[in-house]
Amino acid sequence: MRTYVDEKVRELLVSRKTHRRWLSLVLVLSILVSTCTVAVFVEPSLTLTNPPRIFSCPYAAHQHTAECANEAGVPCCGLAVAHTHDDSCYENGELICTLPELPAHTHTDECYEEQTVLCCGFEEGAVHIHTDECYAEYLGELICTNDDPEHEHTDECYETVRELICGMQESAEPHVHTDECYKTERVLICAEPELPVHVHTASCFTYGEAEEEPEDDELIGDPNADKESAEDWDRMFAALELTGDWASDVVTVAQTQIGYIESELNFITENGLRSGYSRYGDRFGAPYGEWNAYFAAFCLHYAGVDDESMPFDADLAHWVELLTEKELYEDRTAEDASDALPEPGELVFFRLTDTENTETDESDGVVFDRVGVVLSVDPEAGTFTAAEGDIENSVVTNTYEITDDTIAGFCRVPENPANIETLTGAYTADDGSVYTVVVSYSPYAGIPEGAELSITEPHPADVASYTEQTAAALDCEEDELGPLVLLDITIVADGEEVQPQIPVSVSIRSEVDLLKDDSQVVHFGEEPEVITSETVDGEIRFE
Repeated sequence: MRTYVDEKVRELLVSRKTHRRWLSLVLVLSILVSTCTVAVFVEPSLTLTNPPRIFSCPYAAHQHTAECANEAGVPCCGLAVAHTHDDSCYENGELICTLPELPAHTHTDECYEEQTVLCCGFEEGAVHIHTDECYAEYLGELICTNDDPEHEHTDECYETVRELICGMQESAEPHVHTDECYKTERVLICAEPELPVHVHTASCFTYGEAEEEPEDDELIGDPNADKESAEDWDRMFAALELTGDWASDVVTVAQTQIGYIESELNFITENGLRSGYSRYGDRFGAPYGEWNAYFAAFCLHYAGVDDESMPFDADLAHWVELLTEKELYEDRTAEDASDALPEPGELVFFRLTDTENTETDESDGVVFDRVGVVLSVDPEAGTFTAAEGDIENSVVTNTYEITDDTIAGFCRVPENPANIETLTGAYTADDGSVYTVVVSYSPYAGIPEGAELSITEPHPADVASYTEQTAAALDCEEDELGPLVLLDITIVADGEEVQPQIPVSVSIRSEVDLLKDDSQVVHFGEEPEVITSETVDGEIRFE
């Protein structure tokens, strides 16, 4: 028999979606079990003559002219980058990079000067009286009160707004400048522009044809060609502006990787199959491995998402299991699965629909094929665009309809704990039981500063109805229900109810040990809904 919490206590309303009122019932224990695997890859050290590299960096497509330079002779056309030649700029001892060497520069206080500038808007001795030419008129808010269905609004039905546009102050007397007519501004006087730092990657080169093409089984690349290090990646993202919003930052990082191609110089050949070096595989200890999953994990890492919040495994099936245990993964393969569009930053997992003679990652009958990062969503078209790694050896973007039958599911990126804010409230029920409620949310939930929690119990006359609905939601008889806790929880600001714009997390604790491991939560919206929850040390948590 299911047990609930304390007799006559009421249910809790918690909104998981925008425009849903909160009310919910407490209880369910879920146990997270996490395992990990370790893959070891041994890198060969054989070399062979390779096709020549051809410099094709996009920054070299623009040739600077005298018009690009400022007075100090530094290119400031907007197409210049700070660059210092390194080993990648040379081929067989010959410089092939055509970028000019320009030092990186960051403005300091010495690059600025305080200057006094005129700010009053008047000329000395000027007289100005506003005329009709000094104003612009446009239609403002609708002020018509005619509610006749056949009435068509005209210009007279709208407020006329008159806005001053001349930019001058009105003065009937000749103007004489005073100290109030001036202000001090911090003016940049440095002639050196702040240039983005560019370090060549494999995508900055193309490759000519080798003089002779050996047999496939003999092909071995240069293990040092195009090889990158953690220092290279840190430098690559040093100037990237991240917001601290993990989902947004994952998109930002992924966009910088579009167009990357695995190395054509650094590769190994096994059973006639050629595998090139990739930065993504190298980051996770498999420089010549298939790197589709590694690409997604690389984006998560450099967006700041930690392994505890979002664990990773290169085996897609096991990765999905880990994400499911964290309640981050949403399966879209069931017949009654949601067809809602994902949010930018989410991971999209794809499956194979024809699995005959296929050896790949499988979980619960779903054969996983690949994973991508959702970059953008088009609600009108019902489509989303994703960045995917290791598609024909490169990072590409593809657009999919949400009804595409190869979509296995989506994984949301959790909130950055550094951004989490909380609201706390306590409530004493009619029977004397005290409940402490904590609502945790990110700045993107749209909850204004100064908001508070309102916690009440439903009217006694409504308890019988909630009890009946709870039994129906849990598919049991009313006499099988244990004690119920019914709470009406609302976020209030300035006397008005606030609906969160994104899901929020809720925890409830009782002073006495009323919340059991098999407690469950039922939300009362348009229809009663059982919500996934967990009970830890007498505290129940859910979204």
